[in-house]
Amino acid sequence: MVTARIKFRAALTLVLSATLSACATYPTEEDATNAEMSIDQLKAVRGYWAYDGLVTSQGQSLPIDGVFLFEGGVFLQQAVMGDPADSAAEAMAHAGPYTATEKGVDLKAQQTISISGSMERPLSFRANTDHQLTVTRSDDNLKLVFGSGTVQTFTRIASGPAEIYTFDNGRLAFIDNRFILVLGDSTEAVSGYGTFTRSGDKLALNTERWASATGTDADIAANKQIIADFDGNTLTIAPNRSFRIIKHDR
Repeated sequence: MVTARIKFRAALTLVLSATLSACATYPTEEDATNAEMSIDQLKAVRGYWAYDGLVTSQGQSLPIDGVFLFEGGVFLQQAVMGDPADSAAEAMAHAGPYTATEKGVDLKAQQTISISGSMERPLSFRANTDHQLTVTRSDDNLKLVFGSGTVQTFTRIASGPAEIYTFDNGRLAFIDNRFILVLGDSTEAVSGYGTFTRSGDKLALNTERWASATGTDADIAANKQIIADFDGNTLTIAPNRSFRIIKHDR
């Protein structure tokens, strides 16, 4: 299982580079075709998606519960591998911008977060990792193939529009009565998804999956309620974790 988790991390943190050719002075027919294909790819991934499965490049199916949001050039992903009650469970979270390609989308994960309570250091963080995905869409079903060969499949649970808040080190998105949160750096991280209720500045996050960590401890849970203060400028998660909002997109 440890080897499988390592392969899963590698699939999600594979760094790819691309060389961009210079643009022609005047648009050509090929340019127009590529633009149409890019629009199609952006439309294909847009929405809020629940994981159906993950298969590694070696053909191994791994247990996973999580979600993936694509909206307006921004993505958020959070998932837990295994039973959250098991000490061997791990959580992954990513957030950042995405752009369309001829075959799918390129992601730049400004936050790449890995949490494992069974590791000596429970929090692993990387900034600005690149991922190239091939996209296949059929109605409310989505398949993403990473450059490593890892295949992730999804069913759409909401199509937006999403309300997205950007922080110094992550993002929070609301879609109907659902949320997904990805916040973190090398010192601490919080992430999760589920439904929410709001009363004034009080925000109740009714999580389906939740993961938080510092350099010394981790918490991976299911069906946990998180109470936060949220005034549109700062998100404060009890008892003392505060995150400043720098941008609000609707």
